[in-house]
Amino acid sequence: PRMHPIATEITAGITAGAAKTLAFYPLDTLVTRREVGRPLLVPRETLEGARPAAIRDVYAGSVLATLGMLPYALLFHTAFYLCEAALARFAISAALVKVCAGTCGAVAAAAVGGCEWAAAMRRRTSA
Repeated sequence: PRMHPIATEITAGITAGAAKTLAFYPLDTLVTRREVGRPLLVPRETLEGARPAAIRDVYAGSVLATLGMLPYALLFHTAFYLCEAALARFAISAALVKVCAGTCGAVAAAAVGGCEWAAAMRRRTSA
């Protein structure tokens, strides 16, 4: 049995978003460390003493970052597909349909971004 087109769209979007997050997370970590003046690879203290820095240290927190993008991808791709399907019935260019569907997806997914921003501000002001 074939998947429904909306399920295919959402699955592809989530897979691409997760791949992008995992691919660029180490770069984001290194850039952040550089901006705050920390060494790029920091030796970690353990109960046995210091151990050398490892590349896996730059992936610390990547699972949570990947899970955090899932609601965004779900909302974006659902709204994109539904808007695209609704606009395809009108006699407008395919490019305009994609632009409008992308805008609908971004607006729908902004709710997740807004919630994340508000939570980050609450954490920042309460610290």
